[in-house]
Amino acid sequence: FARLVQGDAKGCPTDLVQNETLRHLMLHSDECQKSIQEIKANTGILSTAYASASFISTLWMPIFSDKFGRRLAIMISIFGSFFGFLGQAITCPIAETTSSQCVGIPGGFYFLVFIRFFGGLFGGTATVASAFVVDLYPQKERGRQFARIGLCAISAFTLGPSIGGGLAQFGLRVPLFVASGFSFVAM
Repeated sequence: FARLVQGDAKGCPTDLVQNETLRHLMLHSDECQKSIQEIKANTGILSTAYASASFISTLWMPIFSDKFGRRLAIMISIFGSFFGFLGQAITCPIAETTSSQCVGIPGGFYFLVFIRFFGGLFGGTATVASAFVVDLYPQKERGRQFARIGLCAISAFTLGPSIGGGLAQFGLRVPLFVASGFSFVAM
């Protein structure tokens, strides 16, 4: 998806290049290899943007939930996730995209980095969920409830890629629309 938003690698062959010799030469050219490395580095920037913002959210969400309530903190988190997923799904490939090429937000890769960061700012719900367990359950039952939270997190990391990969067969934006739909329902 990051490559889709960034566009084709400059200097690399496209589907229009039918000659295998020319295709091979283009693929191994310095311009193509440099462009591929840049796309890979930019993909790392996307991961870093989300992880950095998620770290920040683990700092502000517990304070917010203590001050304004756990339920409101969870609701705001789900709201942020909804807009994060939806924003990613409707990001157009390049900033200069015309309306006939893409229906969505023209912003390209830099908007995608911003929206990933935005989504990460609302990703620190584990600390709030743990506080919910402490508030709602007696000491004797907390271990079991913490285990359930852990099971949910592990299930998401285990099953999520398979589900997303299956949905991506219908288009790279489909998993993002589905995730935003689930977030909307959860809200």
